Amino acid sequence: MPTFRPTLRVNLESKRVQMAVRFFTYGLMTAVTVVLSAIVLLLALGYRFNRDTLTFVRDGLVQLSTAPVNANYVFNGGKLHMGSAPARLTLNSGLYHIQLSYPGYRPWSKDLTVIAGHVHWITYPRLIPISLHPSQLKKFDQLSFAEVSPNGQWLLLYFDQGPNNKNQIELVDLSNPKKLVYSTLTLPAQTLTQQSGPVPGDLSFLEWSLDSQHVLLKYTAGTTADFLSLDITDPSAVVNLTQLFQLPIAEVHYSGSDPNTIYALTSDNVLRSLNVSSDEVTGALLDGIRQFQVYGSDEIVYDRTFSANGSAGSQPVQQTGLLIGGTKTIVETLPATHNVFVDYNEFDNHSYFVVSDATTHTVTVWQDPQNPATTQPFLTINDIAPQYVDFDAAGRFLLLQQGGHLIVYDFYESQKFDYNLPFSLPAAQDVYWIDDFHLAAAIDGQLEMWEFDGTNYEEMIPSSSSLYEESILDNGNDMLYSFSTPSKSKPGNIGFYQTNLKLH
Repeated sequence: MPTFRPTLRVNLESKRVQMAVRFFTYGLMTAVTVVLSAIVLLLALGYRFNRDTLTFVRDGLVQLSTAPVNANYVFNGGKLHMGSAPARLTLNSGLYHIQLSYPGYRPWSKDLTVIAGHVHWITYPRLIPISLHPSQLKKFDQLSFAEVSPNGQWLLLYFDQGPNNKNQIELVDLSNPKKLVYSTLTLPAQTLTQQSGPVPGDLSFLEWSLDSQHVLLKYTAGTTADFLSLDITDPSAVVNLTQLFQLPIAEVHYSGSDPNTIYALTSDNVLRSLNVSSDEVTGALLDGIRQFQVYGSDEIVYDRTFSANGSAGSQPVQQTGLLIGGTKTIVETLPATHNVFVDYNEFDNHSYFVVSDATTHTVTVWQDPQNPATTQPFLTINDIAPQYVDFDAAGRFLLLQQGGHLIVYDFYESQKFDYNLPFSLPAAQDVYWIDDFHLAAAIDGQLEMWEFDGTNYEEMIPSSSSLYEESILDNGNDMLYSFSTPSKSKPGNIGFYQTNLKLH
């Protein structure tokens, strides 16, 4: 007898079946989308799939670029990565040794700790040619100052041109390294106090404006001092601030790139604002000022002394703070006897206020001090009484120097580098930022250059150690400008040199 086997029939045209197929398809697509999105997100956050452990692990990213470009790089002695810069490398977290090389240049190396999920921008390596050949451009006698403009185009030189020409300044256009252009700026003698004939006094440099067109100068003749604002495109229109405002000025600073607004400290320690175009002067913005700096157009950093309770005879205290748009923010209050220096800069959408107290050997850094929520220091560094405090031009690094002991704090990496220089500095000589990542100083007649973290020291070219002789590095053209005394037997003979850091 035959066996009856029922046949399963599915009606693909039924609404129930079509609905089930639709839900299954949508569910599968959603699951795939979620999984792919998760994978893309993990990859974007620096994760990768480890085939050995069948898990996702997070890596760090290294962005590498060099000068000159196309330098060869090796990680961990060639056991890991090799190639030429620029390069973008994804690496496991941990310690690596990087080596760079290029024909005709000195080798470069550094240890790098890669942090998971972090981008390390190693964009600063500068390889130095094995042989450097400075060429002398000019010679001067008794050079008093040499100051480069913020945009790097102009170099202002002041030197001894004889007793009758002390109102003349040399201006050098550095925009074309192959053909520097020299011009002489002559300040009208009649704009200087009590001068009707030869100009016997001397000029000293104060600062450039941010527009790289105006300069603040101080002219001193005996006990007389004039503060001047000079437009390098029209020296005949120099403004004598002392005469114009009839004030006993002690210190002046430009307000950003506006040459018509100048902040002035008078001899009675009162801070005022001067308007050159309208000949107007404000009342006291702050009194008891010990020191002040101007950042941007209206951010004033100050250190002042005042009576704690405002009454006569009360014990004075020292107050550090900010004056922004007329609003005063007190950052720290200290004993009036303390030796304090303040500095300020901005980096990565944050502001940083530095209070260096040489009396207690303490440096305190406040982040966004104008924010009412800021009640605790961002950073405290002990056991240093720096003679010199300075940010690099970009604001990423803070430099503290006490003799040959340096501390550099990196605000991007949140890392402190504490080291001693491998050579002896002349007494009271400051090191300086030669670019955003390199420091420099003249040691025993030679320019020494090294990186912010105390690595890759390079002996460069002959260079004297006077204050006016900070060497100038033109990054765009790979050109180094310096000053040196060619012969120790003639210390007054100053040479102006140009050195190409790029092999052709």
